[in-house]
Formats: sequence, structure tokens, C-alpha cells
Amino acid sequence: MKKTKILTALLAFTLIFTALLSGCGDKAEEDKTPALTCSITVTAADVLENEDLISAEKFALVPDDGIIYQNDKVEFEEGDMLYDVLTGALESEKIQYEAQSSSYIVAIGNIYASDCQYGGWLYKVNGEEPSVGCNEYELSDGDVVEFFYVCDYNAYYGF
Repeated sequence: MKKTKILTALLAFTLIFTALLSGCGDKAEEDKTPALTCSITVTAADVLENEDLISAEKFALVPDDGIIYQNDKVEFEEGDMLYDVLTGALESEKIQYEAQSSSYIVAIGNIYASDCQYGGWLYKVNGEEPSVGCNEYELSDGDVVEFFYVCDYNAYYGF
């Protein structure tokens, strides 16, 4: 009789403990916020098309396809600014970059704005050039970001 009571108590304790753990697992799953992601590509393909505008040393730094960095699933949190997400992604891949005042990208992958007389880094989000610096651009889930180097601003903007 005592064995039956002890076994019944143990079974009841096991069922209650299991139910509590199951409930916590469900709550943890409910509390998880899905990760926000964006796509980031950094390219210096324009250098490949303008070899005469840049030194041979700098030209040699550009990969054959022009792509310095590419990731279709960069995670970020709501409210994150593009600058922070970009620089974090570059740092995680140990890709060199420099910026002025956390807004203007001066260099990525050792390709500097000054490497071409009218060169520099620009960016687009979802195919559009925002009117703010990347430190002021708040990312949205699914954004497609492209940072790209141009060898000649004048030619790019049609001046």
C-alpha cells in the first residue's frame, strides 16, 4: 500500500513538473521575436570598368566580380541604423572600412573615396538613393542595401 502511494505521488510530481516545463517552453517560443533581416552588398565594380582612373595597386584589391561583401540575411533589431548594421557586418568578416562622423563611408576594403579624383562610396536601399546619411537611415525588414563605389561622381550623376 505504501509503495502504491509513493509511486502515485512520484507519478503526480512527474506529470506536474513536465507540464510546468512544457508551459515554459511554449511561453519562451511565444516571446521570441522573429529576426529582422536585410540584404547588404558592397561592390566596387565601377573600378573594374574604370581601370584608367585608379592606381594599379588599388585596382588589384577589387575582386574579379567587384563584390567586396554580400550577405542576403543580415540580422538587425527594430530601430537599428544602416551604418551600425553595415559596420557590424564588415567587422564580423574582418573587412576594412573607415568613416567620417559615422555617416560618410570613406573606405571599404581599402578602396578610398580619394583613390579616384571624383570617387566615393554611395548607397541605395531598395533601388533608391536615400536623402540622408547611412547613420540616419533606419532599416526595415527585407530592405535590400547596396553600397557601391563610383570612380567619377560627375559621370555617375550625368554632369
